Amino acid sequence: MSPKPGRLDMKRRVEELAAVAGWSGDKPRTMNLEQHLDMDTTKIRRDFGYRETLWDRDYWPKEVDTAQFDYAAEDAILNDR
Repeated sequence: MSPKPGRLDMKRRVEELAAVAGWSGDKPRTMNLEQHLDMDTTKIRRDFGYRETLWDRDYWPKEVDTAQFDYAAEDAILNDR
């Protein structure tokens, strides 16, 4: 089974995180890389009252390149739940 468009499968997610962290080590051989993850912050916001810090709000980007985002694909993913 392949991930839905715009979603990373577990293997790709580990590779992306490793690249960002600058980690070039071996991936655990016992890890199931066929599963998919959907992330949602609803529960942490509801149960723990998480909110962005003032720093996040105060230093919001002054300019945003909307070409970096595919809102139609994100909407399609959210509507497919």
